[in-house]
Amino acid sequence: MKKLLTLACFSLLLFAGSCSSDGNTANDSVLYNDNTAFNEKGSSVFEGVIGEMRNGVPVVTANPGPILQEFENTLLAAGFNDDLTSLAIVRKTATNDPTHEAYFLMASGSGHTTTASVAVRASGGVFQAEPSSDNDYKQFICRGCAQGCVFAYLTIDGHKIPYCNEMSCNQYDCREIKK
Repeated sequence: MKKLLTLACFSLLLFAGSCSSDGNTANDSVLYNDNTAFNEKGSSVFEGVIGEMRNGVPVVTANPGPILQEFENTLLAAGFNDDLTSLAIVRKTATNDPTHEAYFLMASGSGHTTTASVAVRASGGVFQAEPSSDNDYKQFICRGCAQGCVFAYLTIDGHKIPYCNEMSCNQYDCREIKK
Protein backbone atom coordinates (compact mmCIF):
# COMPACT_ATOMS: atom_id res chain seq x y z
CA MET A 1 0.00 0.00 0.00
CA LYS A 2 2.89 2.31 0.86
CA LYS A 3 4.52 1.69 -2.53
CA LEU A 4 1.21 2.37 -4.32
CA LEU A 5 0.79 5.67 -2.46
CA THR A 6 4.40 6.63 -3.29
CA LEU A 7 3.82 5.73 -6.94
CA ALA A 8 0.64 7.84 -7.04
CA CYS A 9 2.45 10.85 -5.54
CA PHE A 10 5.38 10.43 -7.95
CA SER A 11 2.97 10.24 -10.92
CA LEU A 12 1.20 13.40 -9.77
CA LEU A 13 4.54 15.25 -9.52
CA LEU A 14 5.55 14.05 -12.97
CA PHE A 15 2.21 15.17 -14.40
CA ALA A 16 2.47 18.61 -12.77
CA GLY A 17 6.06 19.03 -13.99
CA SER A 18 5.15 18.08 -17.54
CA CYS A 19 2.70 20.98 -17.72
CA SER A 20 5.20 23.65 -16.69
CA SER A 21 5.83 26.65 -18.88
CA ASP A 22 9.57 26.87 -18.35
CA GLY A 23 10.31 27.21 -22.05
CA ASN A 24 11.51 23.63 -22.53
CA THR A 25 10.35 21.77 -25.59
CA ALA A 26 9.72 18.10 -26.35
CA ASN A 27 13.23 17.94 -27.84
CA ASP A 28 15.04 18.98 -24.64
CA SER A 29 17.42 16.34 -23.30
CA VAL A 30 19.30 15.54 -20.14
CA LEU A 31 22.83 14.13 -20.37
CA TYR A 32 23.72 11.01 -18.42
CA ASN A 33 27.08 9.47 -17.55
CA ASP A 34 28.20 8.56 -21.05
CA ASN A 35 27.16 11.98 -22.44
CA THR A 36 24.21 10.20 -24.00
CA ALA A 37 21.02 12.16 -24.47
CA PHE A 38 17.83 10.76 -22.94
CA ASN A 39 14.58 12.36 -23.97
CA GLU A 40 12.91 13.18 -20.65
CA LYS A 41 9.90 14.99 -22.11
CA GLY A 42 8.70 12.27 -24.53
CA SER A 43 5.35 10.59 -24.18
CA SER A 44 7.04 7.25 -23.47
CA VAL A 45 10.21 6.21 -21.69
CA PHE A 46 10.87 4.01 -24.73
CA GLU A 47 11.13 6.95 -27.16
CA GLY A 48 14.51 8.13 -28.36
CA VAL A 49 17.86 6.38 -28.30
CA ILE A 50 17.92 3.46 -25.84
CA GLY A 51 21.46 2.25 -26.47
CA GLU A 52 24.35 1.96 -28.87
CA MET A 53 26.74 -0.63 -30.25
CA ARG A 54 30.20 -0.40 -28.66
CA ASN A 55 32.91 -2.69 -30.01
CA GLY A 56 30.23 -5.07 -31.26
CA VAL A 57 28.39 -5.18 -27.93
CA PRO A 58 24.96 -3.56 -27.41
CA VAL A 59 25.03 -1.18 -24.42
CA VAL A 60 22.08 0.59 -22.75
CA THR A 61 22.84 4.32 -22.70
CA ALA A 62 19.44 5.67 -21.60
CA ASN A 63 18.78 6.31 -17.92
CA PRO A 64 17.60 2.87 -16.70
CA GLY A 65 15.50 4.20 -13.78
CA PRO A 66 12.42 5.38 -15.70
CA ILE A 67 12.49 2.30 -17.96
CA LEU A 68 12.68 -0.13 -15.03
CA GLN A 69 9.89 1.83 -13.31
CA GLU A 70 7.68 1.56 -16.41
CA PHE A 71 8.11 -2.22 -16.48
CA GLU A 72 7.44 -2.41 -12.71
CA ASN A 73 4.26 -0.35 -13.18
CA THR A 74 3.05 -2.88 -15.76
CA LEU A 75 3.78 -5.72 -13.31
CA LEU A 76 2.01 -3.84 -10.51
CA ALA A 77 -1.07 -3.35 -12.70
CA ALA A 78 -1.11 -7.15 -13.18
CA GLY A 79 -0.93 -7.69 -9.42
CA PHE A 80 2.81 -8.36 -8.98
CA ASN A 81 5.12 -6.21 -6.88
CA ASP A 82 8.49 -7.25 -8.38
CA ASP A 83 11.68 -5.19 -8.21
CA LEU A 84 13.52 -5.14 -11.52
CA THR A 85 17.20 -4.33 -11.11
CA SER A 86 19.02 -4.85 -14.41
CA LEU A 87 18.53 -3.68 -17.97
CA ALA A 88 20.28 -4.95 -21.11
CA ILE A 89 19.92 -5.10 -24.88
CA VAL A 90 19.90 -8.77 -25.80
CA ARG A 91 20.16 -10.46 -29.20
CA LYS A 92 17.77 -13.42 -29.45
CA THR A 93 17.24 -16.04 -32.14
CA ALA A 94 13.72 -16.98 -33.26
CA THR A 95 12.64 -20.37 -31.95
CA ASN A 96 11.26 -21.42 -35.32
CA ASP A 97 13.98 -19.90 -37.55
CA PRO A 98 17.64 -20.08 -36.46
CA THR A 99 18.59 -17.55 -39.18
CA HIS A 100 16.32 -14.82 -37.75
CA GLU A 101 17.85 -12.70 -34.99
CA ALA A 102 16.38 -9.66 -33.27
CA TYR A 103 17.28 -7.33 -30.40
CA PHE A 104 15.18 -6.77 -27.30
CA LEU A 105 15.52 -4.38 -24.37
CA MET A 106 15.18 -6.71 -21.37
CA ALA A 107 14.80 -6.02 -17.67
CA SER A 108 15.12 -8.64 -14.96
CA GLY A 109 15.13 -8.88 -11.20
CA SER A 110 15.50 -11.23 -8.29
CA GLY A 111 12.95 -13.48 -6.65
CA HIS A 112 10.61 -15.03 -9.18
CA THR A 113 11.98 -15.37 -12.66
CA THR A 114 10.74 -12.14 -14.25
CA THR A 115 11.86 -10.83 -17.61
CA ALA A 116 10.29 -7.72 -19.13
CA SER A 117 10.99 -6.80 -22.74
CA VAL A 118 10.40 -4.38 -25.59
CA ALA A 119 11.59 -5.01 -29.15
CA VAL A 120 14.37 -2.66 -30.32
CA ARG A 121 15.98 -2.11 -33.70
CA ALA A 122 19.54 -1.16 -34.55
CA SER A 123 20.13 1.62 -37.04
CA GLY A 124 23.30 3.62 -37.55
CA GLY A 125 24.93 2.08 -34.48
CA VAL A 126 22.14 3.08 -32.08
CA PHE A 127 19.14 1.20 -30.69
CA GLN A 128 15.59 2.51 -30.53
CA ALA A 129 12.43 0.79 -29.37
CA GLU A 130 10.28 -0.56 -32.19
CA PRO A 131 6.80 0.93 -32.14
CA SER A 132 3.95 -1.35 -33.17
CA SER A 133 1.55 -0.58 -36.00
CA ASP A 134 -0.45 1.70 -33.66
CA ASN A 135 2.74 3.60 -32.69
CA ASP A 136 2.76 2.16 -29.18
CA TYR A 137 5.62 0.29 -27.54
CA LYS A 138 4.45 -3.22 -26.70
CA GLN A 139 5.77 -4.62 -23.44
CA PHE A 140 5.95 -8.38 -22.98
CA ILE A 141 6.72 -9.86 -19.57
CA CYS A 142 7.42 -13.45 -18.54
CA ARG A 143 7.05 -14.28 -14.84
CA GLY A 144 7.29 -17.72 -13.30
CA CYS A 145 9.35 -20.44 -11.72
CA ALA A 146 13.14 -20.28 -11.43
CA GLN A 147 13.75 -23.22 -13.81
CA GLY A 148 12.00 -21.73 -16.81
CA CYS A 149 9.42 -19.26 -18.03
CA VAL A 150 11.95 -17.47 -20.21
CA PHE A 151 11.31 -14.95 -22.97
CA ALA A 152 11.42 -16.32 -26.53
CA TYR A 153 9.93 -15.33 -29.87
CA LEU A 154 8.71 -16.81 -33.14
CA THR A 155 8.87 -15.16 -36.53
CA ILE A 156 5.70 -15.51 -38.59
CA ASP A 157 5.17 -13.66 -41.88
CA GLY A 158 7.92 -11.19 -40.99
CA HIS A 159 6.47 -10.42 -37.54
CA LYS A 160 8.10 -11.15 -34.19
CA ILE A 161 5.66 -13.01 -31.93
CA PRO A 162 6.89 -13.11 -28.30
CA TYR A 163 5.98 -15.89 -25.88
CA CYS A 164 7.13 -17.35 -22.58
CA ASN A 165 8.90 -20.70 -22.93
CA GLU A 166 7.77 -22.77 -19.95
CA MET A 167 10.74 -25.14 -20.20
CA SER A 168 10.58 -27.22 -16.98
CA CYS A 169 7.83 -25.08 -15.38
CA ASN A 170 4.25 -26.20 -15.67
CA GLN A 171 1.77 -23.97 -17.45
CA TYR A 172 0.42 -22.61 -14.14
CA ASP A 173 3.88 -21.45 -12.99
CA CYS A 174 4.55 -19.35 -16.10
CA ARG A 175 2.60 -16.18 -16.75
CA GLU A 176 2.63 -13.85 -19.78
CA ILE A 177 1.85 -10.19 -19.15
CA LYS A 178 1.29 -7.90 -22.14
CA LYS A 179 0.84 -4.17 -22.33
